[in-house]
Amino acid sequence: MRWIAISAALGSAVAVMAQGDSRVPAHPSAAALEVVRRLPATRMGVDHLGNLWAWQHSLERITMIAPDGRQKTAQAGAAAAVQADWEWGMVALSPDGAELRAFPWEGERKIRLPLGERAFDVCWVDAETAATSPKTAEHRVELWHLPSAARIAVMGREPRITPQPGAHRPRNVFLRFDSVAGRLFSLEAYDGELVVFDREGQAVQRAGRLHPEKAAMDTHYARLDERLRREGRTELVSFLLWNGFALARDHLWLFESCDPASKVAKVVPLGGASPPEVVAIPFEQPCCSSDRLVVWGDWLVLYHEELPQRLDCGNVIGKLGT
Repeated sequence: MRWIAISAALGSAVAVMAQGDSRVPAHPSAAALEVVRRLPATRMGVDHLGNLWAWQHSLERITMIAPDGRQKTAQAGAAAAVQADWEWGMVALSPDGAELRAFPWEGERKIRLPLGERAFDVCWVDAETAATSPKTAEHRVELWHLPSAARIAVMGREPRITPQPGAHRPRNVFLRFDSVAGRLFSLEAYDGELVVFDREGQAVQRAGRLHPEKAAMDTHYARLDERLRREGRTELVSFLLWNGFALARDHLWLFESCDPASKVAKVVPLGGASPPEVVAIPFEQPCCSSDRLVVWGDWLVLYHEELPQRLDCGNVIGKLGT
C-alpha cells in the first residue's frame, strides 16, 4: 500500500511517502566488505534493498555493491550531492544545488527539475519521489514527484535565511529515508539538530547532539561575522561539523572521534527514547582521520574520500555490536 495525497490543483493522486518496505537487508559477505575496504568515497549509504552505494565526487562515479559482492557502476556527472538505489537509479543535485536530476542505470531517460530553492542534499523516498533540503527556505525539506515534475510537499517550519551584512550559515541538512520504518531523517550539519518526519510529513521526533568542536567554531564564526559587518559585506559560510550520518537499528549514528593508537572510534546513536550515549567501536586497523561513516548490516565503516598512501591507514570496518 502507498500513502498518497490528492492534489486539487493537479486533479490527480501523487505519491508523498511510500509505505515501509518489509524486506530485511541481507548481511554483507566477506568479499563485499573487502571491496568496501578498498573503495574511496565522498559519500556512502545503503539503499532500500540493503545494497551499499558509494559516490566519488572527483571521478563523478557511483559504485553499488550487493551483499553477495556483485557490483555495478555508472557516471553521475558533476554534482553537489548524489544518492543511488540498485532498482531506482540515481538522484543528484546540480553543482550549484539549483536543479534536481534523476536517471536510471541504463538508457537516456533523464529527469531534470529546476528547484525554487537551492538545496544541500537529496535522497530517494520511493521509485517516484525524492526529497531535497533547501539551504535558505522557510521549510526544512521538500518532496518532489519525479514523473510529474512537481513539488508535492514541504516539511518542517524554519526561519528563512535572508542575507544581510555579516556572515550567514545556510542550513546544511543531510537526508536519509528509512524505507522499513517509513521515516525521513534530517540532520543539520552544524547544530546537530535531528528531525524525523513520518509518512504524512509530520515531525514525530526531535533530538540533538552538539559537536565537540562547536564552541570553538562558534567563536570563529562570531569573529568572521563581526568583521564582515564592519566591512559592509555579506557572505554565506558553510561549516560541516557533523560530516553526514548513518542509519541502522532505528537510530541515526554520528561519528564523534577516533583514536588511531587504541584503534577505537566513538560514535553516538540519536533517535532513541533515552539520552544518547557514546559507543566505542574497536577496529583491527588504525581508524586514522576519517569522519565519514556508514553502517552496512552489523558493520560500521569509516571511509575516506581519498584513500591515504599509508597501507595501514584506509577505510576501516568494525562490528557494531548488539
